[in-house]
Amino acid sequence: MIAKPAITSVDDKLSAAKIQLIKDQPFWATVLLSLDIYEDANVPVMGTDGLDIVYNPAGVEEIGDISNLKFVLCHEVLHIILEHFSR
Repeated sequence: MIAKPAITSVDDKLSAAKIQLIKDQPFWATVLLSLDIYEDANVPVMGTDGLDIVYNPAGVEEIGDISNLKFVLCHEVLHIILEHFSR
């Protein structure tokens, strides 16, 4: 059996999560890929301003595996879709 290489950088983790969402959850991936995602060390883990998603690299490292990262990304997408910032 061929061993999978370890995903080491935060950018690689985010890319892997997006790729898995494209394969497993195309709706969430479509919305996610239409958003800008950028680094911001002022947020604890991840957040949104209603238009973009921001993440703290140290926080993403603490999330752990890719399935948890996929959940957090979809959670942030829901804030945007449900327009929580306009309420």
